[in-house]
Amino acid sequence: MKKKSIIILSMFCFVLLESCNSQTKKNQTKSEKPDMEEPSIKEIDLLNLKYIEKITDILKSSNLDLKEGQETDAPTIFGYKKFESKSSKILKISNKNLSKGDNKLILHYNEENNVVKLLQIFIYTEDEQKGIIEILNSNLGKTTYQTEKKGNVQDVINGELVDTNVKYREKISCWEKNNIIYFCSYKTYSNNKNELVLFCFNKNDKDILEFIASFGSPYIKDSFSKK
Repeated sequence: MKKKSIIILSMFCFVLLESCNSQTKKNQTKSEKPDMEEPSIKEIDLLNLKYIEKITDILKSSNLDLKEGQETDAPTIFGYKKFESKSSKILKISNKNLSKGDNKLILHYNEENNVVKLLQIFIYTEDEQKGIIEILNSNLGKTTYQTEKKGNVQDVINGELVDTNVKYREKISCWEKNNIIYFCSYKTYSNNKNELVLFCFNKNDKDILEFIASFGSPYIKDSFSKK
């Protein structure tokens, strides 16, 4: 009986040892496998947006996320939110860095599906203003609409809108490519505080057209409806 117990105990120890060896080999095999690197995400060029992209995808391609921008609710009647940033990670087009001083961009996106519907870029520095105009002309070709206006900057004094001594000249240019509108307003002032504003959007998006109309500029819609 004692001999039989010894045999059974020996068999048990053998099975246990084999089990441990097998597990050790599995762990070694697992540890020997190289870590799989996450595939890199290609950076999205804002000049090539189709306005079907999600805000999260655009930001991820620039190594940003929503919490890194100045997120503010747009008028709720239109159902848009906005992401605002001065970061050099995203404030650029065609690899041209536009991040300097108070220059910034705003991405307006649908609060239900996060799809970006409108891009605004505000440029206040001279070199970047020239750079963005060169890029638009180079990549989009001939403008589809141009106009100019000039006058005096107005201000509210004692409850009345009056002309100031500051004169301005505004050159409005518009390009269209694959139904995407690139509307550029470039204002120069007699006090040298110049500004360039770029609007980009899909002209067939009726909702965004209503939203843009709320900004109060008739030239935006005129730029592609009266070609």
